[in-house]
Amino acid sequence: MSEVLAGAAIATMARTMLALVFLQGCAVKVGDPARLAGTIADYRLLPAGLAWPAAWLLLAAEAVTGALLLAACAAPARLAPQAAAIAAMLLALFVTAMAINLRRGRRHISCGCHARPTPLSWRQVWFNVGLLLAVPLAALKTAPLDALLSAQAVFGGLLCWAMVQTGAMLLLSRPVVSVR
Repeated sequence: MSEVLAGAAIATMARTMLALVFLQGCAVKVGDPARLAGTIADYRLLPAGLAWPAAWLLLAAEAVTGALLLAACAAPARLAPQAAAIAAMLLALFVTAMAINLRRGRRHISCGCHARPTPLSWRQVWFNVGLLLAVPLAALKTAPLDALLSAQAVFGGLLCWAMVQTGAMLLLSRPVVSVR
């Protein structure tokens, strides 16, 4: 495989993985928009009256971002930079909101990322920073891949997403063990 094709395959894997992260995040939250609005209000970064509109805006942004990233797999030159820019902005928003509340000492609130409430921690901040590292790969303007290589790259992105989910479960749901 040439370096150009390998780069395009890696970019497609990154787009697929990030798309699935955003689509899953939206799917988890859309089932209980009241809880999402409550979580947004708990962050105390917006006036209380904006929690509901912000919840719907966030759901739409995650859905659109996921869809754009998947579409960028087929039309990378046209969509990849824009889809990746939106993904970067959302991830940066999540990192910033969590970090502000952690700096305020507000660890008791839920991150809003998962189906069950998960208290804020610096691990979640760094986890999202890790996701941000995939964005430059997703942003690459590459030539479209042929059907077989595209399918393989999308499957590779699905496997990357599965590893991200496994990492999230292991990293974010386990207490920190201190060794003395």
